[in-house]
Amino acid sequence: MDTYLQDCFASGNLQLFVGSGLSTGLYPDSGELRNRLMDDPIYADGRQTTLRAVLGSPAEVSLEDAAEFYELYQGPDVLLRVIRGIYGATKRPVDIHENLWRLPHVRWVYTTNFDCLIEDALARPKQPPEVITRGTEIADLPRNRRVVFKPHGCARRSASRQEFVITRNDYLNYSHRHTLEMLKTLYDVSTRVFLFLGYSLRDLNMRHIITEAWRIGSARSYAVLRDTSGPEARYWQKLGVTLIQQDVDEFVTEVLKSFPAYEFEWDEKVDARVEEKEEISNKCLLALKEAVSRYPSLTVIIDAGSSTLAFAKALAREVLAGNVSLDGVGIVTNSPPAMDELTPAIRRSKGEVSPTIIGGPLRFSTRAYTPDATSAQGQLRPFVESGIPILAFMGATAVDESGLKTKTEAEVAIKKASIDVAQEVYVLADHSKIRSITGGYVFSRWDKERMTIVTDRPKDMGQMSPLCKAIL
Repeated sequence: MDTYLQDCFASGNLQLFVGSGLSTGLYPDSGELRNRLMDDPIYADGRQTTLRAVLGSPAEVSLEDAAEFYELYQGPDVLLRVIRGIYGATKRPVDIHENLWRLPHVRWVYTTNFDCLIEDALARPKQPPEVITRGTEIADLPRNRRVVFKPHGCARRSASRQEFVITRNDYLNYSHRHTLEMLKTLYDVSTRVFLFLGYSLRDLNMRHIITEAWRIGSARSYAVLRDTSGPEARYWQKLGVTLIQQDVDEFVTEVLKSFPAYEFEWDEKVDARVEEKEEISNKCLLALKEAVSRYPSLTVIIDAGSSTLAFAKALAREVLAGNVSLDGVGIVTNSPPAMDELTPAIRRSKGEVSPTIIGGPLRFSTRAYTPDATSAQGQLRPFVESGIPILAFMGATAVDESGLKTKTEAEVAIKKASIDVAQEVYVLADHSKIRSITGGYVFSRWDKERMTIVTDRPKDMGQMSPLCKAIL
């Protein structure tokens, strides 16, 4: 992997385009599907036969032509049933599909595959990606969600024959019938670096995209291939494609090793249990609204972590929608991502209250500034001396009878200092956090007068009731 490609991964300027090579062994490849269509019974001139018998030279027939002729004899509904029946069958993703989502900054994957291995690889406890097949769906995508874009159709999701691109006629008319999808692809290929995985040099999908990219003078492209020799290879290189002769699994493993583990750890946490975090965030919003109604001014401490980041995103969204006011509310956090999310909303607020970042060494795995105890207490002291009530929204790795725990010793000081200065403490903990862990560090004991657990399964937290003020 050259330096330029590595920089593209690091900066997030890389677009994956995944082909059928990543489904080999689980679903039929193009040759196997072509043979299936060639050997299926058809009726020609009033008698049962096969395309193989009718065409006479099957070795020279491409998948696109086989599908074209098959549809001519059998009709579009039968071809649709064949595609959905074969590629709609559920298969278990393998390591390569899961590793795609672990690559740095990969949140949007193009694929011309009909199967669903890529989206199924991002299964619970993580939030499944949005799967789209039409350009009209792009505008409605939730912010920051992972996406699998399948412009050639999806065997599980696409219900009409018109959504699939498989016959030669489909390819010839693609720009006309799928205008928005084509425009999206051309925009991305002209502004980002495309990385093709699972394609061959003769693949019609890759040929189409690369040719269009070259025509409009796009950014560079890369393709990982087992064989990079011969005239086909020289042709792609002429069109600006850098060919990497390597097995795809080996290439992806190499990329993963090139970046520290923390590059993936944070994304893994953010994408886990999104629905639960959304429910918890909504409960925290209600608690904050109630506090704002009681106090003319308020300081809100938002801890670092994925659950508190989800709360920050929800708060920003509600402020910008006009449903929550931050007038008179000061935001304090040691989380740069949370401050980034809240900045547009804070700018909407009125008054002299300014946001504050608590500084210190940055821990990448949680995107948290981690000052020592003296520094943390000193940075929070002005908020205590102001006399303004303080609410703290805190995350935790684990919650049990002994208190609130984190696996990271460096975060203990700022977490403890934040809880110590707050009049009200809300502990954001989905059901998976209510557990004991081996090791870990207790950063706070329970305080029945000040602490409220905010969770997605309050009925399951009965054993915690004597320890805290309330369970939401």
